[in-house]
Amino acid sequence: MLLLLHLKHMTPTQKQHFETLLSKAYKLIELNKKMAQKVAALEVELAKTIEKTKEQEEVNQKLTEQIKIIKLAQNISQDQKSGADVSELKRKINEYIKEIDSCIVMLND
Repeated sequence: MLLLLHLKHMTPTQKQHFETLLSKAYKLIELNKKMAQKVAALEVELAKTIEKTKEQEEVNQKLTEQIKIIKLAQNISQDQKSGADVSELKRKINEYIKEIDSCIVMLND
């Protein structure tokens, strides 16, 4: 209501400037809404990408461990047995056994 009173007392040039400002304000509001939607979509995409990266890092770590075990097994099979390699292989096997046992316990709960 107060705005309408002020509009009545404005010159045509002032009204035109006011309408231009109002139009720009509405455009900015719409642009802000679109940008907020885009930010939300990008945040979802980022979260998915971070999750995929974590999964890939886990796969990479598991594969690295498997490569290490394969190399140890190859060294043992080629009669290049050293005490450290054999003990490392035994340690890894024991770790896997403990991990399997832990999984079985969780499955039984």
